[in-house]
Amino acid sequence: MMVSPSIAFLRTTFNVFYCCYDRLYVKAVFVGYKRSQRNQREHTSLLKLEGVYNKQDAQWYVGKRVLYVYKAHKKTRVHGKTPSRVRAIWGRITRVHGNAGTVK
Repeated sequence: MMVSPSIAFLRTTFNVFYCCYDRLYVKAVFVGYKRSQRNQREHTSLLKLEGVYNKQDAQWYVGKRVLYVYKAHKKTRVHGKTPSRVRAIWGRITRVHGNAGTVK
């Protein structure tokens, strides 16, 4: 059976497009708060970014926004939307913390 060149072209371009798809976000893990030996500062969180393992890679994320999404116990209404338990806290990455890709 002979495949027309246009179908072969569509198949190859689809495969190339599919394999080169990138996410526009990166997942992170909350690892703690900024702290000294005895005091903890709850207004600054430390995040370990997935796939970031050194200071140079983490520097690219400085200035980018972060979103902490969680579910609350009671539903709340947002103007113009249905009540939902999902809440969100927005923040911004301010600087790199250490040499292993952790950010503040």
